[in-house]
This record gives sequence, C-alpha cells and structure tokens, in this order.
Amino acid sequence: MPSPLSPDMIQQLFRHRCLPLHRLGRIGLGVAGVVAGLQLTGSLQPLELTVLDCWLRLRPPEERDPPVVIVAIDEEDIRRLGQWPMSDAQLATLLQRLRQAKPAVIGLDLYRDLPVEPGTAQLQQVFNTTPNLIGIKKVVGNRNGPVVEPPPVLEQRDQVAINDLVVDSDGIIRRHLLSVSQSGKTMLALGTRLGLNYLAQHQITPHLGTDGTTIQLGKAQFQRLTPNAGGYVNADVGGYQILANFLKLPSGKIPKIPIRYILEGRIPNERFRGQVVLIGLTAESVRGDRFFTPYTTDIREAWAGVELHADLASQLITSALDGRSTLQSPLECLEWLWIGFWSGIGVLLGWSIRSLRAAIVAIPLATGVLFSSAYSLFLVGWWLVAIAPLLALGTAGLFSRGYWVWQTLKQANQLLEQKVKERTQELLEKNLRLEQARIEAETANRAKSEFLSTMSHEIRTPMNAVIGMTNLLLTTTLNVEQRQMVQAISTGGEVLLSVINDILDFSRIESGRLELESTPFNPSQCLNEVLSLFANRAVEKSLELRAIVSGNIPELVMGDVARLRQILLNLVGNAIKFTEVGKVLVVLSAVLIEPEANLYEIQFSVQDTGIGIAPDRLHRLFQPFSQVDSSITRRYGGTGLGLVICKRLCELMGGQIHVTSQVGQGATFSFTIRAGAALSEVMPDTAQWQEQPSSLWNVDFARYCPLKILVVEDNLTNQQLMRFMLQRLGYQPDIVGDGKAAIVAMQQSIYDLVLMDIQMPEMDGLSATRKIRLELLHQPWIIGLSANVLQDAQTDALSAGMNAYLTKPIKLEKLIEAFKQVPGIERAPQPEVISSNSQDRVTPAINLTEPKSFPAIDLTELRSFMQAEELNQLIYDYLRDASRRIQALKLALTEQNFGQLQHLAHSLRGSSANLGAQAMANLCCQLEKSSQDEQNVQHIQRLLQHIEAEYIRVVQALEQII
Repeated sequence: MPSPLSPDMIQQLFRHRCLPLHRLGRIGLGVAGVVAGLQLTGSLQPLELTVLDCWLRLRPPEERDPPVVIVAIDEEDIRRLGQWPMSDAQLATLLQRLRQAKPAVIGLDLYRDLPVEPGTAQLQQVFNTTPNLIGIKKVVGNRNGPVVEPPPVLEQRDQVAINDLVVDSDGIIRRHLLSVSQSGKTMLALGTRLGLNYLAQHQITPHLGTDGTTIQLGKAQFQRLTPNAGGYVNADVGGYQILANFLKLPSGKIPKIPIRYILEGRIPNERFRGQVVLIGLTAESVRGDRFFTPYTTDIREAWAGVELHADLASQLITSALDGRSTLQSPLECLEWLWIGFWSGIGVLLGWSIRSLRAAIVAIPLATGVLFSSAYSLFLVGWWLVAIAPLLALGTAGLFSRGYWVWQTLKQANQLLEQKVKERTQELLEKNLRLEQARIEAETANRAKSEFLSTMSHEIRTPMNAVIGMTNLLLTTTLNVEQRQMVQAISTGGEVLLSVINDILDFSRIESGRLELESTPFNPSQCLNEVLSLFANRAVEKSLELRAIVSGNIPELVMGDVARLRQILLNLVGNAIKFTEVGKVLVVLSAVLIEPEANLYEIQFSVQDTGIGIAPDRLHRLFQPFSQVDSSITRRYGGTGLGLVICKRLCELMGGQIHVTSQVGQGATFSFTIRAGAALSEVMPDTAQWQEQPSSLWNVDFARYCPLKILVVEDNLTNQQLMRFMLQRLGYQPDIVGDGKAAIVAMQQSIYDLVLMDIQMPEMDGLSATRKIRLELLHQPWIIGLSANVLQDAQTDALSAGMNAYLTKPIKLEKLIEAFKQVPGIERAPQPEVISSNSQDRVTPAINLTEPKSFPAIDLTELRSFMQAEELNQLIYDYLRDASRRIQALKLALTEQNFGQLQHLAHSLRGSSANLGAQAMANLCCQLEKSSQDEQNVQHIQRLLQHIEAEYIRVVQALEQII
C-alpha cells in the first residue's frame, strides 16, 4: 500500500506546485487588469484603430457587382460645363436623361438651396415630377460650413436626406451615420435613404429589435454603436451610428461615370436601369469634400463624400439581400475575458519556455495565433481588440520569465546586430570586386571592338581597290576564260568585303561609335532601289520578287537612308538566298503615331517561301556569330553578324525586329523604324532649270480628270519615270512589277485606269489583260505600253482586251489625250495649261558603223517636268539597271538563252528610250529583233559590242550633266 502523505510532503508540494500557480495567476490577473484599464482610458485607441484599418486593407476583394453607380463631376466636367456651380438648366438636363434610364432611386449629393440661372423653372419642374429623387441638407454645422437647407420643393415632398459624415479625431472615417433625430423627427442619411428605397422595391423594410438598439433589415442585423465598442472609447454616439464594413471591390471603388458622358449621350440607359444613381463631386478644385478612410493613405487616394454615401448604400443593400456580414463589437465583459485569456497564455509561455530558441519560436507563434484569430473573427463580422491582448500577452510573458530572460535576449540582439554588420561589410567588399571586374571587362570589350574596327577599315581599303579594278577590267575586251576568272575575283571580293563590312559595323555598334545621319529620303524609293539590285538574282532563280507599298507612306522622312538600305539589303538578300521556289514579297506600310510631331512608325515586312526556320532555333538568329544550323552555314555561308547588325540598327532608329517562320514554308522578317516627316522637300537648282521650256505639266489635271491609276511595269527606271510623270499631273499611282501582282492589286482595290506594260516576266501584259477581262468583276480601262511600234503589236494588245495602246517613250500630249478617253469619269472644268512646242520626234535608224552620228542623250523632254533631284535619281537608277542588264545580256548569249536575250533587250530598249538615249534604244531594238533568229549569233555578238560602246558614251554624257 502506498504510504500516506505527510504534512511536510503536503507543504513541499504546495510550495513547488500550488504557490507558483498562485503567483502566476496573480501576474496574469494583474497584467490583464492594467491592460483593461489602459483600454478603458483610451490609451490604446489609436493602435486599435490602426489594426482595424489593417484588417480592412488585408480583407480579400469581394466579387460583387454593387447596385450603385456614381455620376462623378471631375475637373474636366467643370471645364466642359463652363461654370461652377452648374446651372439649373444643365442639372435639369442631367436628371431628365437619368430619369429616362429608369433607375431605382437618384441621390443628388449637391447643395441646391439657391437658384443658379438659367433654367430654375425647368429644374423645379424636374424636382416636382421625379418622386425617386433624393436631395441633401446639412443639419450639423462644422468647419466645412454652417447648416445648408435643401431645395424647398424637395423638402415639401419629403425627398431630403442628410449628408453629414462622422469623422474620427485622426481625420479618418470608420463609422457610418444612419440617422439623426431633430425636434422629435428622425432624418435618414443620404446613403441610408437610398439603400432603403432600393430595398423597398424588393419588398424589404427595416424592423426595430425588441431591445430598441438593433435594426433587422432583410438578412442583416445592424447594431448601434456603443460608447466603448471595439477600440472606441467614449465615442460620440449622436444619432444612429454603426461600424463601417467598407466594400472592397476588385476595381477598388464603386464605378464612376463622368457627368459629361451622360450629357453627351455616350452611356446606354441599361447602365442605370434599376440601379441606385448618386450624383456628386470628385473634383480636386472643390475644397472640403475629400475624406480619408482606412483604405486611403494620401489625398490622391482620399474618397469624395459621394463615394462614402455610395458605399453606405451598397453595404445596406448587399447585407440585406446577400447576407453580407455587418461589422459588430462584442460586449465589454467579453473583451475583458479576451484580454485575460491572452494574459494567461503569456504567463504560461513565459513560465514553461526554458530556452531562447523556444522563446523565439513560441512568442511569434502566439502573436500570429492572436492576430489570426482576431482577423478570422473580423472576416465573419466581429471586431475584437488586438493591441490590448497582444500587450497583455507580451507583458505577462516578460514578467513571468524575469530579468534574466530580458538580458539574454538583449545579448542575442547585440550578437545579431554584429553579424548583420559583418555580413553587410562582406557584401560591400564583394560588390566592389564585382564592380572592378565589370569595369575591366568593359574596357577589354571596348579595346576589342576598337581593334576590330581599325583592322576592318585597314583591310577594306585595299579590298575596295581590288573590287574597283576588277569592275573596270570587266568593261574591257576579254575572252570567255578571262572574263570568268575576273568575275570570280569580283564575286569573291564582294563576299569578302561584305564580311569585313559586317565586322566593322558590329564593332562600331559594340563600341558605341556608330552615329546615324538625319537626311530627307523617300522610303518607297529606297525599297525600289534595293529590289532592283536583286532583280537579276531573282530572275536567275525564277523567283517572283515584288513589293506592296501602302498609300499612306510619307513622301520624305528624316533618317539614315544608308542604314535603312543596309537592313533591307541583308533581309532581302537572305530571303532570295534561302528561297529556291516561289516568291519574295516586301510589304511597306506606315502609321502616324504622333500627329503633333509628325512622327511615323514605318514597317517593312520581308516574306519568302524558302526553307524556313525551326521554332526552337529562332532565338539564335539575333545572337552575334551564331548560325541556326552548321549545315546551313556550310551550304549558304555567312558570318552570323548580318541579323545582329539589323537588330541593333533597328533599335538605334527607334524600332525593333522580329521573325515568324515554319520549316519548309518560309519565313517573315518584320522590322520597324521611327522617322519624322520632312517639313519641306529639297528645292531644285533654279539656276540650272529656270531656262527650261514650259510644258503641259499641271498638278491640277487630276482634279479635272480624277482617276485611280495602277502602273504595271517591271523595269525600275520606267517605274520611276511613270511615277514622276503622273505625280506632275497630280496623281499618286500604285506600282507593281508584273501581271500576277497587278491581278492581286485589282482584287484588293478598284482602279479606274491601268497602264500595262506588254512584255514582263512571270505574266506578260497580254496574259494579264485576258485574265482581268475573264475573272474580275470591276473592269478598268487598260492602256498598253510598249516600245514596239509595229501595227501587229497594237492589234494584239487590242485583241487581248486592252482599250488603248501607247508606244514608248511616252509623250505628254498622247498620255493626256488617252486619259481624256477614259469613260465614266465625272470631270471638273479643265485647268488652264501652257501649251508645249515639243512635237513627236522621228528617230532615224542608227548606223552601226557610225554610232556617234546620233546624240548619246537628250534630256529635253524629261527636264520639262522633272526636278533636278528627281532627274538625278532617275539617271542613277538607269545607269545601275542598264549595267546589270548588259551583263545579263552577255550571260544570256553565252548560255544561248535567246528568249531571255529578247526580253532583256526589250526592257533595256524601253528604259533607254524613256531616258532620251535614243541611239541606245535603237540598238536594243535591233538586238531584240535579231534574237528571234537563233542562227544569227555573230550579228548578235556584234550588236552587243556596239551596245556596250554606246552605253559608255551614254555614261560619259550623263556624267557631264549630273
């Protein structure tokens, strides 16, 4: 049997167990009593209210669609109204339009105790005929002004509510005033009145509780604020006040619609139907109507009074209809028990914890449980104090542990601070080392870039000499084997020079030494120049190479045309290089992004039907010295710098570049640049042109004969010439390069007139005309253009469906006469023009034995309508195009390709005739005819030699002119 407890054992047990518990209880009760006393005196009120503000901010957004819409009057509205206060007529118009939308109730949070002419009678009529309109009055005078009476009409009809708000001592609104009593009469707040009117239409009315302090409204019960509710101490409880449980909507606040939108009829009536509509000010210039709530931190986020009334109405409605939790506070005795409970928890933690580590874990854990429980209760509608129990928890724990726990924590804090300082110093040293390494790396990279730039320049100088000499050598008499060798040298030099240029440009960009020029240029012309450089390569590979130019491209922009041409050369060259079958299409468009600065974003899109790029390899395209695939590098070559340079140049010009592609279906490279439109075009040299004879060119002719024109011409020089001629007559033509492109253009747009070249690659003018006549719904007037003057050629053109036929070179008189024959055009009165004395010139045949017996060039006709800059550009295009076509003629003769020979001779004949090189044109005409006889090779060779000699004579003549 166990021995009975002796008196000494009982006394020892009391000392070791019961006495500590008794002392711990005294500590817990003492701390709880002191904290409760602090709570009653209001010492903790600012902190408790701060915690309440945090709870409101931390509450998750409510997925609700509040039945309240605010018609806000902001600064822009006041400017549009032209006065403030707004006139009675303007307010009457607003109320009439809102009333048409059939809202549930309208709240007018504007003082209208005095008339604001004009329109007072009209406003009184609206007040009399709008039973669901609630006005406001101020019943409590304060620093914002004395009592303000409502409109007499609304007061007589009992359509008035008070708009006074409850502001705490720190200037924040945390309570709502539902009603006040004056002279034995209960007056509802504006938000309360609006909410009750809305609920009444849903058959929900308020009922006073049996205790006389609560109100039952639908699914919600509203408890009147008591003097010591929650964190409030001796709160002003005048009127029926409640704790505000503000709505927290995903959008931040209740939706607001500017008053100007309603007055302008921009908001549909459905937006207000069945809703509570509140009209009030949100303008910053109107003082005294901005309030802080727990959600706001500065004046920019402060709420307007109308927003507070709207929030109150929304709270009443959502609580009554949806059962949304109202915010209430428990009785004071329950708050004291809550403080005592956490004081006891603090005592237990302080007594039971034996190590610093356990204390560091347990105390924050207990604090977290305290705030989590308080926050959880807040989410379901109960506001319990949090600072008072937290103070009780911490104080009781400290007292129970004693001074030594505090001393230990202090030492640990000092050690922690020392470690933080050491870590900070270590990080500072690491940062210094990293900064030094970065500077060294940048210096090395800059030195590398400067070295590459210097070496590339030194190498490029002799390479230019090599390429120049080989080009000159190609113009001399060489046998077939010698010419092949020189062409190989020239080709290799061009490739090597391209690589060197890429390295030079890349090194300049990397070192930050590349500077862009800003000169006026024509984007469309730049694109045409680039495409003309690749015309022969496209023909050799049987590819369709064409461009689509939007009609909104500015004539001149300011930028670096050389760098833009470099980007286009790279992208178009790649497209042709990687495309074996199909086409290469370049699309040019522009968007005006800043009308004030006349700034355009110009977009180029290069599309091909080539080998394409795998999606997982697209990221390697714009990396330096990188190729998509090593097998592609071996087959096609390249340094891996071209696209990197394009990307950097685009970024320097304010744009960007990107690519989309599918393997086997082609790729599309799109890039943009930003450029401002040139303010004025470059004026021609008047000293050189003022003596030129006048002509029929008149930009007003297009007004007399309005036509939408499409030019179908494959030769770049002829394209430019037709563009200049038509622009001088006032037209802005669209230009395409072959028959297929013409059909596509006419499927996308309607043209009145088509100027159709007869001989073109892919699809000639006759075939295109037949297809147009058979397939298109809209039939344009088609004029054939050809250098062939034979009657059979004209007969074939008319038989194919063309309406008229003009021979090259085109004469102004015949062109104007042909335009006048286009039917179905509403013509204005014909403009006055100065008649030209020029007549059609009959060109004698060229004597092959005496080629110099005829002038090399005659620019009289072109000078009559072209400016110096335009003529220089046309000459430049002709020289470049003619040189390539002569080389292509030699290649075609070597390959015995007489069809190609005939086509090239015809094209060179037309461009030469248009430029005024009639001797050159006649030689090409003879070559075109001779190419039909495949047995006449020696005669063709002799004609080619004469053409080369005549070309040199034309070049010499043009050099003297430009």
